[in-house]
Amino acid sequence: MNPSENKYIQVGKGRLGKLIAKQVETSTNFPVTYARIDPELGLINSNVELIKGEIDHLVLCLSPSKSSSWQWDQIFNGLMRQVAKKELKINKVIFISSTRVYDGLCRGEISAKTPVNARSERAQQLITAEQQIEKLASSFHILRCSGLYGAEDQPYQKYREILTRNDNKMRFGVDIEKVANVVVEKLEDQDKVSSYSLLTDGGGHLNGQKLLIEQVNYLSNQYRLLINSKVVF
Repeated sequence: MNPSENKYIQVGKGRLGKLIAKQVETSTNFPVTYARIDPELGLINSNVELIKGEIDHLVLCLSPSKSSSWQWDQIFNGLMRQVAKKELKINKVIFISSTRVYDGLCRGEISAKTPVNARSERAQQLITAEQQIEKLASSFHILRCSGLYGAEDQPYQKYREILTRNDNKMRFGVDIEKVANVVVEKLEDQDKVSSYSLLTDGGGHLNGQKLLIEQVNYLSNQYRLLINSKVVF
């Protein structure tokens, strides 16, 4: 790769991925280069050629579909080998994760500092993926997103409809615009730190209403409450 190609590499061209790339192009001077992840080979380009060398920023925004043959605890195996062999040096990696890693917690306040607790197999696999991300770069940022939704003219309308259900269940969501903005914020941060972020829209959605977390914290013995937060280290 020439120097302009390794400034910013992104894996994931879905609805959220496209929005992130658009925000990056608008807010930074990073040219966007797309790549793919192969569970065996690692980071590859559109010609299925291995990407080697030093990468300034790697953003991983991907999710398995029902037809995918890979699992979260497998997808980064090849990338891990590339880094271990020193074929790749990654200075900063940003991974779009999920609050699924807390699915073993049924109640209480949960923040970015709360230890992960997995109940489902998929959550366990996602935790393994996060642990691998921690070993890929000198600086990593893991964004644990609650349910994704967008504005009325944007994708992710399905979860917005779920948030407004009147069924006495506490739900949490985050606008995809906010997720993209946080990615840009992490890219522009010059400090060589790492962080976990738990991303919500700042409230809890209960019986069709959005309530500020401060208004429902007394319900922590009944529901799990996700706190929009981050921890830097």
